[in-house]
Amino acid sequence: MPEPEPPPEPAPPVPEPRPPAPEPGEPPPRLLSMPEPEPEPEPEQDDDVRAPERVVRLPLDGAEPREWNVWELERLAQAAGGGNVARDEELTFLLLELRQFANADGQLSVDFDPVVRESFGELIYTAV
Repeated sequence: MPEPEPPPEPAPPVPEPRPPAPEPGEPPPRLLSMPEPEPEPEPEQDDDVRAPERVVRLPLDGAEPREWNVWELERLAQAAGGGNVARDEELTFLLLELRQFANADGQLSVDFDPVVRESFGELIYTAV
């Protein structure tokens, strides 16, 4: 019986194609490093003690829960904005969420009264 033939040798791998050489012309843009910005100075405070944020809560005792208008709350938030960026962002996101639950006129049901009083209490109190 004849001996089996050895398997053929695998073909050599095909070399990877090289990217085309850039044509002479404009040089590639250079990236320049910018100096670090100077940190903003902290506002001066007595004895380096920060005053706690003032929280105003409108009492629910004696005050009937009521419906609130999202558009009016947004107007109050915009009028009072600018003092605290984090607080402004918080109210903006809350208003976006509350819009989902408002009717076509922007009215929220009475169920949202505690949320509105807790979140917008100071703005509502100063507007009254």
